[in-house]
Amino acid sequence: MSDFLTIVYCYRNRDTERVRATLDSLSRQLRIEFRVLFIDYGSEPEIAEQVKSITRDYDFVEYVYSDTRYMPWNRSHALNIGIRKAQTD
Repeated sequence: MSDFLTIVYCYRNRDTERVRATLDSLSRQLRIEFRVLFIDYGSEPEIAEQVKSITRDYDFVEYVYSDTRYMPWNRSHALNIGIRKAQTD
């Protein structure tokens, strides 16, 4: 698989069914020429473990946990984590 696109998905303590629905939708694409960097920006440990387990079911997803539980949500910082890890232009 040659990745042409990296999708940065930033997340914190939200509905895990939304995560599964999003990744299921992406998995139904005819051509998977993308990679998803799933940036968990400080979810509570129980939720983080559930999400990590879900992401293991999709070979195009890389789960990254940033332990920022006691910091306010910061979309820019979460996106920057993903951008630094991206291997595509």
